[in-house]
Amino acid sequence: MRSVYVLNQGQSAEDLSWGESEEPILNAGEVLIKTAYFGINRPDILQRRGLYPLPLGASPVLGLEVSGHITKLGGGVDAQWLGRPVMALCHGGAYAGLVKVDVGHLMPIPDGWSLAEAASLPEAMVTVYANLVEDGGLKAGDKVLVHGGNSGIGSMAIMVSKALGAQCASTARGAIKCDFATKCGADLVINNEGDFGWTKKLSSFGPVDIVLDMLGGDYVAHNLMNLAPLGRHISIAFQSGAQAQLPLGLIMARRLKITGSLLRPRSSDEKSDLIERAMRVLKPYLDAKTIIRPVVQQIYEANDIVKSHQDLEDGLIMGKAVIKLASAEKDW
Repeated sequence: MRSVYVLNQGQSAEDLSWGESEEPILNAGEVLIKTAYFGINRPDILQRRGLYPLPLGASPVLGLEVSGHITKLGGGVDAQWLGRPVMALCHGGAYAGLVKVDVGHLMPIPDGWSLAEAASLPEAMVTVYANLVEDGGLKAGDKVLVHGGNSGIGSMAIMVSKALGAQCASTARGAIKCDFATKCGADLVINNEGDFGWTKKLSSFGPVDIVLDMLGGDYVAHNLMNLAPLGRHISIAFQSGAQAQLPLGLIMARRLKITGSLLRPRSSDEKSDLIERAMRVLKPYLDAKTIIRPVVQQIYEANDIVKSHQDLEDGLIMGKAVIKLASAEKDW
């Protein structure tokens, strides 16, 4: 089979190349997926550059989400899975023609979603559900602030917030990206010009109950200032810096909660349980394809793997982008 290799030090998108590799060996409880599409995500870029230490047992091949159909079963897997179209959360390895996945990390394709659209869903959906709904306690009537509403995670966070009855404000940089976040359903979108002027513009929205933050650095203190009493600050990345100064007096006075998480290092069983809960809550909205809907901006051919990474690094992708393999010719 073919998979994507990282050459040299992986500091440039040019260091990605397709090559031959061995078919994955299945363990009990695993399945083999013939890849139709796989999603590209910012953690892939970090891993390519050597900035994302691999969790125990993770494939060194990039890729966290895939769609396709099941061609082989490991021991103990129900035979009814064979041949089925699925999407899946991967412990790495999705940038390949064949991907092995824990059976508990499989998800049915939502009604009306193509394989291309489905490949864009698992990583963002499960991440947002875990952080906003479970850790953040999102409920109807809450007010949510999402930074980077034009991104894959940001757009999914807007849609999940709206689906579950919350109001959502978002920041994005530039008119085009702000328009995208608006189309995803945000009630208020603020053009973030990098000077923290967004905090004044947020005043019309009022204090928020949850902040989903992927920026970190100096943004954290400003986020906390805009939280209502008992508000929750959730960190999922730190694109503007891994260190932050915290206004402890404010945290104490408003009884704020600060948390954060990573999805990939969780155990296989934890992910299986999380996926089951996320699908139980969100599948009706996925099947309706109205509030939570596909946001695939770009479908790249396999030979454009370098360009896909470069475009993501350059901020040219809004929503999600996926890579199409030859096996996608048979859509489901």
